[in-house]
Amino acid sequence: MDHRSLKRLAFYMESPFHDAMMVPIFNELKDQFDCLLTSSLEEIIEHDPAAVFVASKFKKVLRRSLPRSFIIWTRHGFSSKNWAAQSIKRCDIACVSSEWQKQEFKKRGHSPKLGFWVTGFPPMDSVFRNMLEDGIPEKGKTILYAPTFDKNLSAFPVLGTGWIKQVLLDIPESEILIKLHPHTVHYNPRWIEEINDISMVTPQIKVLDPQSNIFNIMHRADILVADLSSVALAFLVLDRPIVLVSNPNRFKDKKYDPEGPESRWRDLGVEVSEPSELLSALRKCLEDPSIMRKERQLYRELLFGDRFDGLSSKRIAAKIQELLSDSPEQSLEIKRMKRRKAFNAAFDQARLKLKGFIRGKV
Repeated sequence: MDHRSLKRLAFYMESPFHDAMMVPIFNELKDQFDCLLTSSLEEIIEHDPAAVFVASKFKKVLRRSLPRSFIIWTRHGFSSKNWAAQSIKRCDIACVSSEWQKQEFKKRGHSPKLGFWVTGFPPMDSVFRNMLEDGIPEKGKTILYAPTFDKNLSAFPVLGTGWIKQVLLDIPESEILIKLHPHTVHYNPRWIEEINDISMVTPQIKVLDPQSNIFNIMHRADILVADLSSVALAFLVLDRPIVLVSNPNRFKDKKYDPEGPESRWRDLGVEVSEPSELLSALRKCLEDPSIMRKERQLYRELLFGDRFDGLSSKRIAAKIQELLSDSPEQSLEIKRMKRRKAFNAAFDQARLKLKGFIRGKV
């Protein structure tokens, strides 16, 4: 196929772990469009795409350099951490996991320039497939420990590593999977060293690559131990017990958002705030996997609605195909988006020219 004749798309890989968000959509569109998957902003600008997909904070250089390109935000997790608002407001279109999520963002004043697409969350497509292919395991004792990397929000500074040996002594038939956040490598490399040290002498501990895809792993766990990480919210689809570790320093961190679901929904799991409480919480979850099930199912319905079906990437692909189509048979929503985008692009270009003129006169 001659890709020179196709409309161009770009997928911005700001971090390696964004492949969980970008690659599923890329695979759905790569045969219909000239697609670029890259971590280079320069390459994206040179590619001159009709639309750019981003999973994190929007880069202003894209708007300045590509005023006519649609900026489409997919997000990379469900926690707010006070970054989602900026990302949504600066993009053209925000893809969200449910109608509730759309209304929640709007209620908080977080609206994109052109509108929302209720599509589901692409990384959850692999979770859905894994559940179908691997099935739901029998009651087991596999514990997934997935702390975030921020020292004021993470479970790691609260728990340390001593709890791991304690749990394995008390529950000898258990297995512990440890998946640190990809950013831990840069922000807290000492944590990785501590985990590696203890795992070298304990075969029941499996340390997973921090850059590995958490959405391909979580279905293997019977219990999740997390903190304010998005993993706890994604884990809701499995309807399995969760232990939430609350870091006492979280309130003074600029990423702490008391209105975010990661803070408001602490009753989706058994909450602990110090190492001495962890073993008891894990025992409760093992003895009664239905613990907090009512709350988990409520939040799952809010966060995913009917969009946990393995089709999130296909929905986004269908939307972008319609958005970039020249066919007159388009929805009113898409027509309005195109008109507003043309107006916004012309306004942005005029504003940039005026700024350049003023600087030249100074």
